[in-house]
Order: sequence, then structure tokens, then C-alpha cells
Amino acid sequence: MNIENILHGRNRLYRSSPLYLELVRGVTLGRNKLDFISINNAPVCNFTCEKCFNGLSNQNNYAQFRQSELSQGSLERIISEGKELGAHYLEIQGSGEPFITQEFTMQAINLAYAHSLPVSILTNGFLLDERTINYLADHNVDLTVSLDYVDHQRYGQSVGRQNDERLLSRTLENLETVRQIYSPLIATEQGFTIMRAGLHTTLSNDNIDQIKNLRDLAGETLFFSVDPMGKAGRAANHGEKIVSAEKAQELIEKYSDLSFIISLSAERQYGFPICGSFRYGLNIDYDGDVLVDAHLLKTRGMVGNIEQMTLSEAVTRSHELVDYFFEATGSRYFCPMRDQENFQKFLKLRGR
Repeated sequence: MNIENILHGRNRLYRSSPLYLELVRGVTLGRNKLDFISINNAPVCNFTCEKCFNGLSNQNNYAQFRQSELSQGSLERIISEGKELGAHYLEIQGSGEPFITQEFTMQAINLAYAHSLPVSILTNGFLLDERTINYLADHNVDLTVSLDYVDHQRYGQSVGRQNDERLLSRTLENLETVRQIYSPLIATEQGFTIMRAGLHTTLSNDNIDQIKNLRDLAGETLFFSVDPMGKAGRAANHGEKIVSAEKAQELIEKYSDLSFIISLSAERQYGFPICGSFRYGLNIDYDGDVLVDAHLLKTRGMVGNIEQMTLSEAVTRSHELVDYFFEATGSRYFCPMRDQENFQKFLKLRGR
């Protein structure tokens, strides 16, 4: 793919992204045994978003997961071995809200910081506060807030709490605090503006009219990322909201900054760009079960549990399944979660 077609005159990159490594640091992903570590939180959340890939999120159920969470010793091994294998950063972007499971999240952050490994976190932003945001910025964490609406009523409805009009106001206040704390960390490298805080939007038919306003909200100091909705988890019940591929591409090219998940290195093997952490990462659920991708919860049990194998063994097994997914299904889409036809075919072929 011609790099000019990727850039389209855009020059803003999220630091914890494959494109930053490829375009700024000159890294070819896949040369290391491992490029990314992704660890999920337990599947609990303070919201029940319509577009959630994980249909299990429920704050009241957290107690049932706590005894199963990876121990501090296990997190230490994952991070130290992962860095030895070549990992560039740690992602905490799957399943639950990381600031519901805050003790687990902070353990992972502190261990990664001790190993000089940057961390990328995706949050709904509602539970943030100034002290936490400062701590994250000081501990090498890149922070993105997920937000799909700037309309109070639609926001409340979408997160399952339509009768509370304070929700959006608080989230926007926290987003402004993120902006204030992270703006001084914006840097310039190789002609690109490198950002460590962002706003992420999941595109659907009912928020097309919100995209420009969200772009304006991000402004010049927050990275703005837009990805299409996938038909999985709770979102599977709202398939009518999925935007056509052509319309999604049009809006993403018009409003989004450069992707924070796409990898160009994958073109060498597959002929098209795909999600970097899917192809070059190791994705581990909150209890150590290795997933084929952080959001592919139906792949639990395919690889095994990290407690019973080395990281190197887990990487080999999971990457073999990634290759199998593309070879067996013929998929040419960047994300298996958003290619449900081929993902379901993959599951069937694997006896699921």
C-alpha cells in the first residue's frame, strides 16, 4: 500500500500504536518473537454500552472474578518475559473498565513502569480523577477515552443509564483534565506529532451526525481515532447500527487521525494491513487464558493458560491460530471481531 494513501496529509500518531513504531521508529513488526502484550481486565463495567464487544460486563459481578485474576507474580512474569521477547508496550484495552478493576490495573502499570515498558489504556473515562490521571501520565501510560456521543440523552441511553443526565458532563470534565495533563507531553518526531492521550469513537449509524462534533472536541491536543462497530457481544443485538464499509471508510478518512491499531508490516505476509496486536501480540485474559485476540472471548481454551506454559510457547500457539484464521477463511479484513462471517467460520473449523 502506498504510504501516501495511508497518510492523506495527516501527521498525528498515537504513541502506543503500530504506526508510530513503523513510521517513526522504523520498526518492522514480526521480526521480534513478540511485539505487543495485551492483558484484559475482568469483564465488569459501570456501564452496559449497546456497542460493547463483551456482553458480560456487570459491575455487581466483580467479586466472582477477583479470586481468578492473575496474581502480581504472574503479571511480573508476563511483563518481564514479554519485554525479553521484544514487546514494545503493554495494552489494557479489553473486556472491562480498567478503573473498576483498579487494583489489578495499577499492579500492571507499576510492574510495566519498573520494566520501562509503556502502557496503553482504553477507558470510558467516567471514573477518572485528577490524581489518577497525573499518576498515569507520570508512569508512562498513554490514555484514551472512549466516547461516541456529545448529546446527553443519547449518551445516557447508549451506556444503559438514560435517566442520569450527569453522566456526560462528568465524562467531559474528566476528558478536559486528561487534555490539560497530557497536552504538555505532545512531541514531534520525524515530522509527526506524537500524542499520548486520545478520544476514541466507535462508528455506528446512530452517531454519524456526532463525528464532526467529536472531532472538534478532540481538537489539536487529543488524538482522534474512529473504528467501525462490530457485530459481537452486546453489539450483536444492534446489527442495524453497523455502517456500510464504504461509508465507514469515507468518514474515517475525513475525520479520524491515523489508526491506533492498524499495522502496515502485515502487508508483507498478507497483502493488506491488519490489527497489530491481533497479528503480533499476545492477548491474555484476566485469569491467564490466552486469547487469539483481546476481544475474541470465544477463543478461550484454544491456546491454553499462561500459567501452564512459557510466554514463548503461548506466542507460537496463538500466532499459528492467527495465520490459520486468514488461510482457512480467506478473510481480508483488518479485524476478526468486525468480520463476523469469517470469525464464525473460523470457530466452526476449530470445533466451536
